[in-house]
Amino acid sequence: MHHNMNDWISFCFVIVAFLSITSLSFNLEERLPLIKHGKIGSLFGLSVAEHHILSNASTLNDAVLLIGAPTADADTYHSKDSYKPGALYKCGISSDPYDCQSVVIDTSVNTLEVNNSNQWLGVTVKEEKPGGRVVVCAHRYTIRGGGGRRGIIWEAEFGRCYVFKNDLTPVDQLHVWTPCIGKTDPGGSYSQAFYGYCQAGTSVAFANNKEEDLIFGMPGALHWTGALKSYEFADDKFFPAILWSNSEESETTIHQNSYLGLVFG
Repeated sequence: MHHNMNDWISFCFVIVAFLSITSLSFNLEERLPLIKHGKIGSLFGLSVAEHHILSNASTLNDAVLLIGAPTADADTYHSKDSYKPGALYKCGISSDPYDCQSVVIDTSVNTLEVNNSNQWLGVTVKEEKPGGRVVVCAHRYTIRGGGGRRGIIWEAEFGRCYVFKNDLTPVDQLHVWTPCIGKTDPGGSYSQAFYGYCQAGTSVAFANNKEEDLIFGMPGALHWTGALKSYEFADDKFFPAILWSNSEESETTIHQNSYLGLVFG
């Protein structure tokens, strides 16, 4: 979504209780706050998730806070021409407000066609389950195309997400998910009428009924009608929500500019 959010608070007060390790849960407790600071202008704290590294966590060292900063400046591991690609930070369950470390995610070299600048990495972050995977998204990731002396003549704001193991290392396969790539209109173009501006990853969640599934919210699809897409790690498929958008047989009609997929969970 193209909204001006630079006046948002650039650091977050993350308030969590000390973990109840036996139940693997936590409660908000204002008397024992954990305060974490990020850089001004980074939108640090726009997304927050508690992540248990181990399913049988027994100490505070087995859990971390994952905090998104979608307009963070480029880090040393980014391409030299990256501009505010965003970041995901890993913070300890501690009283130290400055112990957050950037998770190395995108080390690819930028090109004219594919560039991570202004992609808003960290707009959403979710944990699958204690000891499970983690997903973090950049809903404004854009690719561009063209040819010859005409230069860049089109762009598509697909959005993309990264999936990590419980220890925050990339999964062996299907580490990067770009659900809308290849979804062209009948003329072969990436247009707003189809999936050229789907902004996948504006919202994201692991499915409850099949823990290996991911569901992506794509509010920009189909002229901002919006859509959901489900991925299985072995096979991908579209969710029926897309049929709700344009099928006469659907029981529910999703109208244009409904932004389906902007928020869910």
